[in-house]
Amino acid sequence: MSTFFTGIVAGVTEPILYGIVTKYKRTFLPIIIGGAISGGLIGALQVKQYAFAFAGVLAFPTFFGTTFWWYVLGVLVSIMISALIVIFFGFEDKEKTKKTPNEPSNEGVKIKEYQEKKDASEDVYSPLSGEVVKLEDMNDGVFSSKDMGDGIAIIPSEYKVYAPIQGRITNFLSSKHAIGITSDNGAELLIHVGIDTVKLKGKYFTAKAKEGDYVEVGDLLLEFDGVKIKEEGFELFTPLIVTNTSNYSAIQISVDKKTITNGERLLTLLP
Repeated sequence: MSTFFTGIVAGVTEPILYGIVTKYKRTFLPIIIGGAISGGLIGALQVKQYAFAFAGVLAFPTFFGTTFWWYVLGVLVSIMISALIVIFFGFEDKEKTKKTPNEPSNEGVKIKEYQEKKDASEDVYSPLSGEVVKLEDMNDGVFSSKDMGDGIAIIPSEYKVYAPIQGRITNFLSSKHAIGITSDNGAELLIHVGIDTVKLKGKYFTAKAKEGDYVEVGDLLLEFDGVKIKEEGFELFTPLIVTNTSNYSAIQISVDKKTITNGERLLTLLP
């Protein structure tokens, strides 16, 4: 519901992208299909917009005119088609394993190991060297509001990103500015280099790892040209977000100084 509100009402889609689509990748194709059909319909009906605004309910007044109701129809078509495809085909990629009747089960061992991990706190290490900044001090409403999760931000002094936990890269956007990692203990982290740097479409970013890679703390994931990114007018605030914050009783900042070096303990996740 939180991503529905920010997406439909305000036109801010990052919570949908990072909170849902990156976790349930099968939702991506229905979004494309619904958007393509709706866009084709709106274009064919020559819908007119009379002022620029981010797409969302609050932008509806910019479409007031003779083609307004065609625009409303296009929006409804997009939502209905995407939703129906997801409802019909599902949204989870479930791995199915077959087991012979006499094969011994280690389910009890796995449950015990999972419970031990779940009951333990987990340390998260700094992915960058630079100045430590609280999320609420960032000049970006999506991160400062903590809608995507709790965490912290760093203004980098060195333009390299390292793995903050031991686990697997679950998402590495083609624009290379954002990396999702899931730790062995189940922590889901998002490293987002810069503010609105998705607009660079990968320019000035060099990936040193790829989606699906298993990484250890301190492994190099990404290099970027911070000087040129700033010359393009983008801020380099780099938030480190725990996207499954609700799984923890608290997210503690483990550093009490203004600057940090990559590899130093930065956050502690309490069960």
